[in-house]
Amino acid sequence: MAQRQLHQQWTLSEQNAVLPVAPQTPVSASKSAWQPTRIVIPDLHIDAVIVNGFDERALRRGPAHDPNSALPGQMGNCVIAAHRNVYGSWFADIDQLQAESLIQLITPDATYYYHAVSISRISENDRSVLNAPENKDSTLTLITCTLPHSSDRIVVTAVLGDSL
Repeated sequence: MAQRQLHQQWTLSEQNAVLPVAPQTPVSASKSAWQPTRIVIPDLHIDAVIVNGFDERALRRGPAHDPNSALPGQMGNCVIAAHRNVYGSWFADIDQLQAESLIQLITPDATYYYHAVSISRISENDRSVLNAPENKDSTLTLITCTLPHSSDRIVVTAVLGDSL
């Protein structure tokens, strides 16, 4: 229900708008505010509106952006989490992504194209994946739990690139 309402809001705000393609070099982080953003992962048939917030209430509504992380297209690490087996199960098959799988973040201003570079399993206590990259790249980190009764997390790391 929440995603349906979020998609309706997205559609109303974007009627007849043509989204420009974003430059595929990261822009400097700024104090920009969160904009409505969709995540599209063609290989997994995911198209969802991302909620800004990293608490359980946000995660119940859909994929959730860590407000302490970079915005889409900015230098740094843009972190998005979603449930794997409840509340829409948005990242149910995230471990099925392959290297170079396309992940799009679509804002009202631009479409950012990220390509998966690694899929890994980490301890639920490992917070290092939330850190910004040491270089000046724009990275995207998708994070979810593994199956129920496990204390691991699945993490997909992607880098900003072009649409190809």
